Amino acid sequence: PTDLTRDIQAGMAHPPGEPILRGVRPGRAAIQLGPWVLGGARFPDERVRHNALDLLGDLTLAGHPLVGRIVAHRPTHKLTYAFVATLMRSPDAWVFCES
Repeated sequence: PTDLTRDIQAGMAHPPGEPILRGVRPGRAAIQLGPWVLGGARFPDERVRHNALDLLGDLTLAGHPLVGRIVAHRPTHKLTYAFVATLMRSPDAWVFCES
């Protein structure tokens, strides 16, 4: 295991200012370890914000602006990609509108 893995397994804090991953410093990354965020979250709902931005970014794979309502429970990149792929293969499920 890596030093970081050993630190996590031992319950040790990461040394301040030291890289967590190559090129990543603690203040620039949110690493989730179970219910905890290494280095702390900037906002109480940061995980929700992150997931929402991931979902919106993945929806751009459609290649066109989408108008509609999306309800997602624990979305992942894989599930969102599968949703977009299924949607694009189902032309009866959407209407293309030129702006």
